[in-house]
Amino acid sequence: MPFQPGNGVFLDCCNRLLLYQVMSACQYYICSPASKQVVQIPRDSTHERSRYAALAFHPLESPHYRVVRFNHWPNYPESDTVTLDLFSLESGKWLSHLMPMETTVKVDLWIKCCVYLNGVLYRSSHSKHLLHFDLNEMNALATELPNMGTADVWGFIGVSRGCLYYSNQDDSTLFVWALEVQHKVSRWILKHTIHINDFVKDCSGGIWCLINNNSWPKP
Repeated sequence: MPFQPGNGVFLDCCNRLLLYQVMSACQYYICSPASKQVVQIPRDSTHERSRYAALAFHPLESPHYRVVRFNHWPNYPESDTVTLDLFSLESGKWLSHLMPMETTVKVDLWIKCCVYLNGVLYRSSHSKHLLHFDLNEMNALATELPNMGTADVWGFIGVSRGCLYYSNQDDSTLFVWALEVQHKVSRWILKHTIHINDFVKDCSGGIWCLINNNSWPKP
C-alpha cells in the first residue's frame, strides 16, 4: 500500500472493494483485496478537513465506483439542505451536490456506517431515522426506524439478497425488519422475532434457535 497500515483508517467496504483514508493528508484510497490493487483518489483542494466517506459500487450496475464524502457535523447550520461531495471513477473528479434534508434529522448525529443498495446510500441517525441518499436522482429523504418498545439503543442496518434490513434488541429479544419500497413509499415489515432465551443446546453440543416456532441449527 502507498501508506503505512497504521496510518490508514478503514472507512467502508462495498462489494469486495475497501475504502481507506489517511486522516493527516485528507487522502482517500480504494483497495481491492482480490486483485491486490490500490487506487489513490484525486484530492480536492477545497477539502481542508477529514470527513467520513462511504463507498457506492455494484459491478452489475456499473464498473465505476463512487466515493461519497459527507459534509456533516453536529453543529451543521440549520438549513433544509445538506452537502455531499461525490467522486466518480467515470468522471474522475469531485462534484458537490446540495440535497434537501429535514432539519430535525440533519442536525442530529449520524452513525458512521453506510449500506449501498440499488443506487441509494443508506445511513442511520441518532434521531432514529434511516437516511436515504439517492445518488442517481440526487435527493434525500428520511424514514423513521421501527420501534417495538426497544430500549434507547442503536440498531444495525445491512443488506441481504437485494433487501435492506434493520435489527434492534430489547432486553433478551432481537427484532429484524425488512424495508419495502414501492412507488417511492417506504414501510418496515417485521420478519423475525428472536428470543435469546430460546437458544438451546442439543445433546451433541450443537446450538439451535427457535424463530416463530421454527427450529434451525446455528453453524
